[in-house]
Amino acid sequence: MVSLVLILLLALVAVCPANGFRRSVHTAAATDPRPTPWRHHVFLSHRGPDGRHTFTDHLDSALRRKRIMVFRDDHDLPRGENVTKAISRAIEGSMLSVVVLSRGYASSEYCLDELVKIMHCRKENGHRVFPVFYKVSPDDDVADPSSSGVYKADFDRHKRRYSYEKVNGWIHALRSISQISGWVVTDHTSEAVMVEKIAENMRRTVNHMLGQKEDRHGHNGIVMMCDTIGTRSIRSCEDVVAALALLAFVSLWAVRVSIYQLLTYYNNCRNK
Repeated sequence: MVSLVLILLLALVAVCPANGFRRSVHTAAATDPRPTPWRHHVFLSHRGPDGRHTFTDHLDSALRRKRIMVFRDDHDLPRGENVTKAISRAIEGSMLSVVVLSRGYASSEYCLDELVKIMHCRKENGHRVFPVFYKVSPDDDVADPSSSGVYKADFDRHKRRYSYEKVNGWIHALRSISQISGWVVTDHTSEAVMVEKIAENMRRTVNHMLGQKEDRHGHNGIVMMCDTIGTRSIRSCEDVVAALALLAFVSLWAVRVSIYQLLTYYNNCRNK
């Protein structure tokens, strides 16, 4: 019995940080690159007229059915806020971005600015980006938007209206996203099947990312403790009771994951 308790205590020391059990959600967050809970799972970037009531709406609905919190600039912008700041904050507060690159995407300066911000977050913070090439070619249209393809006319107009630096930033962002593996939707694609495929992929990705946070916040330590105890350490009924009692106490560590998720939902509701 004494040897089992010693083993459990040693395992507990291995699990817990130096300052013991008083480490809170906020303290744990201070060591993360993200100091606050995510406000959204997915930032959905698209040009409204191209996807409204069609592909993007169906994708948005499919994501929400899978309990994925989606931010759409045409639905979720708080009233009375500066649009640029609100969009920038929404991108920074999202786990990942899904960018629906349609034929009219490059005609919108707002969409291009969103894309620049998204790709900046990808470069600086590891923000994950998933492109959907909706009836455009990643190689012929998106990779070289100012020279050929469906975006050329848009960029001819942009060059007359905006500075070289701004236009070049848009071009660079499009070239960068054209090199990311994504989904290509053509006239021969079943959009219903594609929507479900993308939504399911996002569900798995979000769950995986939440799982990584859970592991980083102590779940792996609990598993390690269970491995440390081992069946060979259990010698009597009293040993079983002692093991269960201490493990139940340590398992409170995992409650932080649930608190984290509840805070995420709370922040999402509060900021609508």
